[in-house]
Amino acid sequence: MFCHRSELEVMKDILITTASNAGTNEEEPSGANKKYMMDNAVLSYKQLKSYLGLLIRKNFIRKEKNIFITTEKGLEFLEKYHNLKPLVE
Repeated sequence: MFCHRSELEVMKDILITTASNAGTNEEEPSGANKKYMMDNAVLSYKQLKSYLGLLIRKNFIRKEKNIFITTEKGLEFLEKYHNLKPLVE
């Protein structure tokens, strides 16, 4: 069965990907590149570009070189999303 995700669900999937992909050593920042996000959040490049722009404008993620990292505000969004989700299911 094919299921469409809401905009909030897609944002959550991207933020989880950029928050949970820790670098393998201290010199590598935690975060994710575009290819990793596309694979893990199951998005096309066009969709990803659109959502990255939105998440950067809202200060939920930041870009360092070619790596995108979830900010404190993005982590706060994830926490609130997980608290709210059981109430609406």
